[in-house]
Amino acid sequence: MTRQQPWSGVFPYLPTPLEADGTVRRATLADIVERCLTAGVHGLTPLGSSGELPYLTGDQRLAVIEGTVAAAAGRVPVVPGVSGFDTASVVRDARAAVAAGSDGILLVILAYFPLRPAEILGMIDAVTAAVEVPVVLYHHPHLTHVEFSADVIAAAHRDHGVNHVKDASGRITNVARWLDATSGGIRYFSATAVPPTAAMLSGACGWMSGPAAAFPAESVEIYDLAVRGEWAAAQAREHRLDSALNVFRSLGPGRGAKGLFAALGIDVGQPVPPLAPLDSAEVALIRDDLTRLTERGAA
Repeated sequence: MTRQQPWSGVFPYLPTPLEADGTVRRATLADIVERCLTAGVHGLTPLGSSGELPYLTGDQRLAVIEGTVAAAAGRVPVVPGVSGFDTASVVRDARAAVAAGSDGILLVILAYFPLRPAEILGMIDAVTAAVEVPVVLYHHPHLTHVEFSADVIAAAHRDHGVNHVKDASGRITNVARWLDATSGGIRYFSATAVPPTAAMLSGACGWMSGPAAAFPAESVEIYDLAVRGEWAAAQAREHRLDSALNVFRSLGPGRGAKGLFAALGIDVGQPVPPLAPLDSAEVALIRDDLTRLTERGAA
């Protein structure tokens, strides 16, 4: 495991564009990557919740990583999600992601049986020991059934070299709590579960977000305003994205991300079963919401 320059900024969670037969649409993925990079994003995260990570096959996951790495061409870090219930398969997939050119790993630990802190840290230790890239911890206990206490975050940082965490729990108090537990050493990425501007005001270094892939330029603008301390302007820009964020929150990450792209006229295919397909009426409603968002932005 290696130390690295700290990451910050906007890391969009990319959707996974698929044909009806499950083939990854690499050209579409490359177009999405280029759109994000043109907007000035600071990193890319394929295979997050928005990328439908739990529902993809191993071959699909590898194709997404390879496609993203090729399209990014070293311009920003590519940090794909790697998840699983058992340590051996997670280590295997983490090594495969690194072999495919990933610059880091977003570690998504899943639990069927409740995991004790020592068991959580055991998986973190195995993954950080297996790969020579940074590991970002993903915290979303509602989905993963794994809860990171401040003590776990502190031990992961102190003993296993973990310097970044993405928190989708919706508990904004974790920012201050985890920064305090690590003496400011952990880099906290927010999600859409709390307002990104509020998270940055509390000490977050940026956000990893599905809607940021659909609206990368707007997301980078919000981040830049926050970095400059122009909090009122950042909050005003964020409010313009309220309808997009609400789509994501109401439909869930996988369907929400693909719904936003469909409404923008970017065909990324249907969600992966068992997720329900998006029908034309649903997409039309999203498009109407986004039209109002655009009108507010122009006002």
